[in-house]
Amino acid sequence: MGIMTHTVVLYSIATGSRGNITHLNSSNNKLKHLPSAFGELTTLEILILNGNRLTSLPESFGCLKNITVLNLEKNRLSYLPQVICQLPKLFELNLSGNKIVSLPKRLSQLKILKVLSLNSNNLTTLPSELFCLTNIEELNLCRNQLTLIPDDVEKLKGLRGNRLTEFPLELHHVRAVQVLDLSDNQIGRVPSEIRGLRELKDLNLSNNQFFLFPVKVCDLRSLEKLKICHRRGIKVTNHTAKDLVETKMFERTGLLRQCSAADS
Repeated sequence: MGIMTHTVVLYSIATGSRGNITHLNSSNNKLKHLPSAFGELTTLEILILNGNRLTSLPESFGCLKNITVLNLEKNRLSYLPQVICQLPKLFELNLSGNKIVSLPKRLSQLKILKVLSLNSNNLTTLPSELFCLTNIEELNLCRNQLTLIPDDVEKLKGLRGNRLTEFPLELHHVRAVQVLDLSDNQIGRVPSEIRGLRELKDLNLSNNQFFLFPVKVCDLRSLEKLKICHRRGIKVTNHTAKDLVETKMFERTGLLRQCSAADS
């Protein structure tokens, strides 16, 4: 089906199925735009539009007041469309794999949003309004271009593949975090304050700028899983990282069950 044909089909669905459709999957259809009549699908609850070529959404999109799940992954959005902020029942939003460079302040209007995925975009900073979303349970920001993060970071699940050059000091007081992925950044050392992450169980520090093994991770008493693979290998005093598990360095952690330190 050609691009125009797909658009015509969506128009037909929108104008001919009012009041009936609750779930619509139109992924991987090379769509460049949605018809304005799309806003007439007011009973829609789950909308899957990943893998298209959308650069914007029509104003009528804001009429979809019953949407709870919206997937716009792998489109061509350079900004988060403001009309999304008019969806009061939205609790899961996936915008990964776009070209988004900034987030609107109105994002804070999504009061019941629980899952927000923004992986693989072009974000360099995060607005403070993002952390006004008090119901957020999972916030994914891997593979952006972040160099700094705000103080309110307790909901972060991943900061992988950004441009962080230091271990985020903002994390030190977030004692409840249990899983932290900081791989593929430019971090060169781990500060002593890391011991404040008392509940941390799973830590990934792979492919950063460590030359020597960051021994401060040994102060993480609840740590169960550590991954610190490195393209060049990491030295632990007179040992390589591959010998790490055989050392007594981790006796202080007590709970470490899995350690992956092989060269990548």
